[in-house]
Amino acid sequence: MSNAGITIVAMEDREIYTIRYVSIRTGLKPHVLRAWEKRYDAVCPRRNETNRRLYSNSDIRRLQLLRRAVQSGHSISQVAAL
Repeated sequence: MSNAGITIVAMEDREIYTIRYVSIRTGLKPHVLRAWEKRYDAVCPRRNETNRRLYSNSDIRRLQLLRRAVQSGHSISQVAAL
């Protein structure tokens, strides 16, 4: 399914989302999402056959919580492991 350049793929009875969609939902830029994944293991998105990241609803919720914690003054390095 595709809507305005945002792809939603059904997999194993749950929805997974592209980095662009997750960026919109969380307010985090794609480069921030990639950095948090690589440096802090904040999330571990699945990959499709072309190696693109595919995020779950729980990944999105976790990223939203981490963003709020960072906005409240905590560093991502402090809260990512929680």
